Amino acid sequence: VSPIQSVVAASFTRPANTTAYASGYLVANATVVGNVVPLSWNVARYAGGSASIGRARMRKSNTTNTYGTFRLHLYNQIPTPSNGDGAAWLTQSAGYVGSFLFDFTGANARVFIDVAKIIAVPEVGTTAIIETVSPSLQLYGFLEARAAYVPVASEVITISLEVQQN
Repeated sequence: VSPIQSVVAASFTRPANTTAYASGYLVANATVVGNVVPLSWNVARYAGGSASIGRARMRKSNTTNTYGTFRLHLYNQIPTPSNGDGAAWLTQSAGYVGSFLFDFTGANARVFIDVAKIIAVPEVGTTAIIETVSPSLQLYGFLEARAAYVPVASEVITISLEVQQN
């Protein structure tokens, strides 16, 4: 069976505050840990199937890129964070499959009138090969600030994965 290539996207709106993130802080949809929902993407053709992710794209509604460095952590099981938005990123290791680093301060970042965008490759290797856990087709993710980023209130962040379903 030939692989199928697609781009899958997931978005969230961060809280309505402008509190700066420190390096290592979770960037999420809610400050209360029980309300935090991970990003999720359907990446496999069938439950327990595998896929390759060659690149990831990040788009944010804030066009300021000062200290805009983020790490996307990917999991093949639903991760449970220990904290909410604006506190330390910390999850269990179960299901962790890799990461992508988005550096909006680098030459690869693009700022437009309405959004800022960047494309990243896996931090380890040239492609991230993952397996989903049956009965799911999904991959999950959390975003971690890697610098002292100052957001805008209710900033919308979209992460798209370039997927090749095996």
